Amino acid sequence: MNEIPNVDNKGSEGAQVAESKNLDVTDSPPFNDMSQVVQGLAANHTKSLGGELASKLLAGSFTQLTKDLNESRKDVIKLRNKLDAKSSECQDWKETAIKRLEKLKASSRVRKIGMVSITIGATVIGIGVELYKNKFNTIAIVLSALGALLLLIGWFADLGDNDDS
Repeated sequence: MNEIPNVDNKGSEGAQVAESKNLDVTDSPPFNDMSQVVQGLAANHTKSLGGELASKLLAGSFTQLTKDLNESRKDVIKLRNKLDAKSSECQDWKETAIKRLEKLKASSRVRKIGMVSITIGATVIGIGVELYKNKFNTIAIVLSALGALLLLIGWFADLGDNDDS
């Protein structure tokens, strides 16, 4: 027990001093291309990869797989861009279809209102003619004018909104 040294500064009083050496932290080189690593191993350590022929085959296959992978990634990026463009175009066509469907529904309603207006207008003109025959001239003229107005509204009710957008 006498061999244990007696330390004055045990570190529990807060008097520790940090070491003054600046340690540089270096990042390891990026591990980007597996085929380059395999080619390096095949060139330097052919025996560890099964011999010269096997190491060259392995390095070649990794190189080909890496090229194929990069081409596939480029193709996927192109296809995603095309898909985004077509998706946007499809959305535009859907919006156009919805607008035209609403326009068709509105046109159908306007057409029905126009037909009812023509029917009522013709009936009112007929009543006005009968009143004119019975010498009720003022009422006959007012009813005939109202009937003619209803006929015009019915004929031209569809013409207000004919743009193709």
